[in-house]
Amino acid sequence: MTATAEQRVESLALATHGISKLQFYGQLARYGRLTISDAYPTAATDGLNVWCNPDFIDGLTDTECMFVYLHELTHIAQRHMELYDDLKERSAMLTNMAMDYEINLKLMCLNAGCDPAFPLVEIPVYKDGPKQGEYMALYDTQFENMSVRQIFGVLWEENEEGSPEAGDSPEAGDSDDPSQYSQSIQDRMCEGQDSHDWMEVDENDPESQKKMDEVSKIIKTAIQHSTQFAGDSAAELGFKVEDLVEVKTPWYEILRDFMIHNKKDAQYSTFRRFNRRWVGSDMYLPTYESTQVGEMFVAVDRSYSMDATSAEAANHLRVILQDVRPDKVTVLYWGSSVYHVDNYDASNYHEFTLDSIPSTGGGTDAACVAEYIKDKGVHGSTFECGIILTDGCVYSQGEWGPLNIPLLWGITKDGDTDFNPEIGQVITLD
Repeated sequence: MTATAEQRVESLALATHGISKLQFYGQLARYGRLTISDAYPTAATDGLNVWCNPDFIDGLTDTECMFVYLHELTHIAQRHMELYDDLKERSAMLTNMAMDYEINLKLMCLNAGCDPAFPLVEIPVYKDGPKQGEYMALYDTQFENMSVRQIFGVLWEENEEGSPEAGDSPEAGDSDDPSQYSQSIQDRMCEGQDSHDWMEVDENDPESQKKMDEVSKIIKTAIQHSTQFAGDSAAELGFKVEDLVEVKTPWYEILRDFMIHNKKDAQYSTFRRFNRRWVGSDMYLPTYESTQVGEMFVAVDRSYSMDATSAEAANHLRVILQDVRPDKVTVLYWGSSVYHVDNYDASNYHEFTLDSIPSTGGGTDAACVAEYIKDKGVHGSTFECGIILTDGCVYSQGEWGPLNIPLLWGITKDGDTDFNPEIGQVITLD
């Protein structure tokens, strides 16, 4: 007697408890519901529960079915429905694709150490028709070791380059209609993509916010308990499970967001809805809506302790600047005073560096940066935001309040970890 789709998925769910590498998934699955339904064409998750289409499941082998099931659980484990709401607002389609690319690469790592004839998981493939043998899921090794946001950035640029008439329009970016995307993006799409029910929150409704917070708490608790029960087996996964409960956004991604969310000619800002990426790093900033990044400054502490950090920061900033393309960037080298200035714009962001002059000894006083910015303001220059890179060991922070400029302080990992700016936000460059 042939097993039903529900029986097959449930048996695979039970099997995860007996496979060392998959015990984390087995524990995690206990906290949500598994539903076999034709409500979705393939499979789906809302960030806690999983749905599988019976017809889709019937067309898969057991290892392919396991791949699909673990795929949805990984969405839950990595809190995708909660953390990438901001990307979804730009394009739900591209966000879905970016998440799937990242997950599928990780899942295939589960086969490491297995007998090639008996893999734990296999990517579903078309069984017949013109696409016979081709993957039914998104898989591209060019995205190895890239985050969801990095993959999204690649896809976004790829779409814009292929759709010059669409530009940055909401109609093109927000659409679920494949025809609204560039041909290269359409070529990437596949029928086996899953679906997502995002955590929709009405920012004006306290009850809606409360419900989202409750679901988020359940997910965090599930991940914590799953990690504890799974023990050492959790370490065998393709990602660090213990890092999932308290999400830490990479500092260079926060830098990028800081620049994007402090744009000139901002239409409005609101603290009613925080950017969840920043919240994951204990940072609470308003959302800014605009179209262009204006002039900004990067102030670099040139004490000897900054050498290695400056080089790494410059590499990340060079990529970010070429992507975000602010009107102008002024680099200030400072110690006890601002003693050198470099200027960059779109024509030379590819040459961006933070070590055009050598390090110096002597004291460091961030007040000199504030005074320099104040003087530039008097003479007509207006900075939309500023980034200060330092070890945090400064004589004073300076008088930034009257300048009303959004600040992001980047503190070196070996610097003053207790540094607490009076004005602005702080991140650790680790």
